[in-house]
Amino acid sequence: MDICEACISLLVMAGTMIVTAGCRRLASQSNKPSIHCFLLELTGTFQICACTHEICLLADFPPKPHVALALTYVFTALHCLTLPGSINNPSSSFQLLCKGRVTVKTWLLQTSAQFTGAVLAHLYIKLIWMLGIIPVHSRALAEHCSSPIQTTIANAFILELLFSFLLHLTLLQFESTNPNIKVHVVAMLITMMVYEGGHLTGAIFNPALAFSLHISCFAENFLHYILVYWVAPCIEHIIRKAGLDQDEGGVKIGRRNINNLRYADNTIPLAETSNDLKQMLLKVKEESTKAGLQLKVKKTKVMTTEDLCNYKVDNEDIELVKDYQYFGTVINQNGDNSLQEIRRRLGLGKAAMRELEKVLKCKDASLNTKVRIIQTMVFPISMYGCEINK
Repeated sequence: MDICEACISLLVMAGTMIVTAGCRRLASQSNKPSIHCFLLELTGTFQICACTHEICLLADFPPKPHVALALTYVFTALHCLTLPGSINNPSSSFQLLCKGRVTVKTWLLQTSAQFTGAVLAHLYIKLIWMLGIIPVHSRALAEHCSSPIQTTIANAFILELLFSFLLHLTLLQFESTNPNIKVHVVAMLITMMVYEGGHLTGAIFNPALAFSLHISCFAENFLHYILVYWVAPCIEHIIRKAGLDQDEGGVKIGRRNINNLRYADNTIPLAETSNDLKQMLLKVKEESTKAGLQLKVKKTKVMTTEDLCNYKVDNEDIELVKDYQYFGTVINQNGDNSLQEIRRRLGLGKAAMRELEKVLKCKDASLNTKVRIIQTMVFPISMYGCEINK
């Protein structure tokens, strides 16, 4: 391949990204969330698969493998920057399903869109190659099935599992980092993986991408592809879920690591240090922003045993309190709220009795009825949360 052919190949990738950007802009105008989600996943996977087809052709462009690795880095960064809001990987979608972040219906929608995008990318690239604009396209069109697995299935399985684990571990560690920096970290990591394992498995760890690149020989090695490019990344999630998530921040209670308490729309992050808590709040804020929500700083309060004068998260002051009320129970920073809470509860019970004074003094109501009223409307208020008092 000469420089002219390489430039045309780059133009094909640039044109693909422009077409994808236009389609995604049109998709954003859809009023139906399901259609919008489907089109985002389809176009995102289409762009990644189509560009990777062309990058594979440039693998032999001198100096080897520097050009191919540089293109891998550049286009990985471009994909991260130009494809926000879509996952583009069936394994990642399945992991979200396992975590309960998406419903089965959404997962099926995402996965079908991703494989549809992979097939369309394959057909799109084959159509361009059939035009015979450059000789390398004609040669690629004439090539038969070529499997990327150039080692034993066991070795390929372990490599893809390891690569997927490293990728998701990096994403987790840099979750609260500036997105512009995180893009380059991910691009660098994927480039290193391609360099280390590209000649053995292709370092794909994406079932849709593997399907698009090697669709002609997918049927012959169906079980091998499923095992290496789908099962391995999903097992990585199981390993990470079983070990890593439990060690992330939080406090140890009864041999378990707990980093948050959730009920309905109430969430209490737990951490051993103020810095750990700050990182957790930054993650909550970042994820809320992605979902179109906003963290209300005025409603957020921090209680800590550390001697702090002020507390800031992302340059915003958060109120420090010595006690707070959680679901009707007052909790203080020293954990010795029993007497205070008992007095408060008795006061609430007295207030409830005063509200019922007319009913309790009514001569028409029997003693049994009055007792049942007190048991139903006063005792629950006084005794609420009594189990936590020492």
